[in-house]
Amino acid sequence: MSGFLSQSFTTISSGVQGGVNAVASGEAFSIPSGQQLVYFFCFLAAGGVFLLLAFMLFLPVIILAPSKFALSFTLGCLCIMSGFIQLRGFKQQLTHMMSADRLPYSLGYVGSVLATLYAALVMRSYLLSLLCSGLQVVALLYYLLSYFPGGANGVKFMLQLFSQAAMRCFASVYAMVAK
Repeated sequence: MSGFLSQSFTTISSGVQGGVNAVASGEAFSIPSGQQLVYFFCFLAAGGVFLLLAFMLFLPVIILAPSKFALSFTLGCLCIMSGFIQLRGFKQQLTHMMSADRLPYSLGYVGSVLATLYAALVMRSYLLSLLCSGLQVVALLYYLLSYFPGGANGVKFMLQLFSQAAMRCFASVYAMVAK
């Protein structure tokens, strides 16, 4: 019995020591420095300003200038993501985003951001900017909700409800116009 207890305490203490070493080396968690916090809040504030511009100023005129909304929304999201990169560290954030369970969401989000920027800045396409902005919003929802258990299924359910409601709306508008 004493051999079992001795072996158990040795195993526990080596596990605790390994956890302490991992924390000390910065692998598991590290407390952000004051400079990291300043950068985080600056990027967060800049992202908030861009998102505020996108939704308050450019969303009402999205029909006239969708590229302004797309660019402002994308810059806001990139600033917020940059803030979290400053907080966690670039390598840790990249490793986290490229893990097997997060990779599809990360690739979808990064792809939609690049497509939005390409459509808005290079192609200057009205329809493609709108489409890519919509895809970016959906990809952002999937990316954010993938952190919660069952989050992606919730997004699928909400998108199905939205598409059914939109189809009913279009059908009723079509029925009124056809009369």
